[in-house]
Amino acid sequence: MPISWEPSMATGIARIDDQHRTLVDTLNYVTHTLASDMTPGDLQSILDWLGNYADSHFLFEEACMDRYRCPRAAENRAAHKQFRDLFQEVREQQAQGIDTRELGILIEQRLSNWLLDHLCGVDSALGKCVRQAAPGTH
Repeated sequence: MPISWEPSMATGIARIDDQHRTLVDTLNYVTHTLASDMTPGDLQSILDWLGNYADSHFLFEEACMDRYRCPRAAENRAAHKQFRDLFQEVREQQAQGIDTRELGILIEQRLSNWLLDHLCGVDSALGKCVRQAAPGTH
């Protein structure tokens, strides 16, 4: 089931919220397309892009949590490591030639569910930290 962006997922930090929407849209696209048809080359390209984009986003978000002294920064880093580990599992399954429909289910079960939990959990703390540190300047 695709993730629907909800206002409650927003941190209030435009750049991070835009990145989160991109991650949601990309995971939704991948799971939808794998359920129908995607070439191995296209899958390789989009997973390469997704891995790089997620890493870039995580670095930016972690820097924001450090900058605003968010008390959940260590938890956030650990969660990002968990995503990277889950993503590596997906890549290994892809390399082993798992059926694309099964891979789509795996991505949805692991990565999409992780993202939804993360957006509604740890990431929500960042917006609170920013608003407390600099009201009206995010």
